[in-house]
Amino acid sequence: MGILSGEVSPATLRNPDRIFWNFVRMAVFFSLNHGSVTAVLGLAVPLLGNEAGSYSSGTLYIAYALTALLLSAPIMSILGTRKALIIGAFVYCVYVASFPCALIVNDDNFKLMVAIVGGLIGGFAAGFLWNAPGAYFAKTTKRYALAKGVSQEVATAKFASVFAGLFLTLEVVLKLLASAIKLLNPTDSPANTPGGGGGAGNGTAPNGTAPNGTAPNMSMGFASFAAAGNGTMNGGGNEAASATGNIVVATVYSIIALASSVGLMTIYEMERPKAPKSGSG
Repeated sequence: MGILSGEVSPATLRNPDRIFWNFVRMAVFFSLNHGSVTAVLGLAVPLLGNEAGSYSSGTLYIAYALTALLLSAPIMSILGTRKALIIGAFVYCVYVASFPCALIVNDDNFKLMVAIVGGLIGGFAAGFLWNAPGAYFAKTTKRYALAKGVSQEVATAKFASVFAGLFLTLEVVLKLLASAIKLLNPTDSPANTPGGGGGAGNGTAPNGTAPNGTAPNMSMGFASFAAAGNGTMNGGGNEAASATGNIVVATVYSIIALASSVGLMTIYEMERPKAPKSGSG
């Protein structure tokens, strides 16, 4: 038996406290993984541009619909609940990682190709991954009810509230992370442009808008904020810092997704093991 394989002693699966905290662990890691995906999905166009970002999201939804319709049940049957949950999370990481990969090379054709491939892989993962938490939830609540001596309805209500609270909280936190980075790192603010003050001398109108009447562009990265702080930002530096910041943001989400996938490997196998067949001799 080993924790990475999910195999634990029968006594562990009869302990309601261990069953509960195992479920909490699953909910946290799954929520972090999915939250990273939804965060970069919402930032697809700001990070990759209109064309690549739109193709990435479009291919993800198409692949998701086809996988959920045609392949989800066979995959779940072959892998089982726990393995489908873990493998789906790891495959999800490929989608998140496609963002920094697309941003590293400054080539529109390469970016578009990576965006489409990433969207296809992400949609494939989502197509069967979302069945796994529900199945794992059902098996866990059943074991908890038996171990705790409560009804299935009581166990289901308790675990549902825990999962919903963790899932929504972590998803909001991860989305706010990107929003906070965007708000804290303006690349076109007066402090970041030559002249340092307001008005036409630094390329902005006195009311803070750009000369063409549009709002100043906002970066998604840490690099522009650091550059602005030490006074090294200028016209060419704005664009470079913004690109670097986008890579940093996408990489942070990739790390979170990967780390949460590794964390999912520690959850218990809740399937009842099949009894070995007795020999004839």
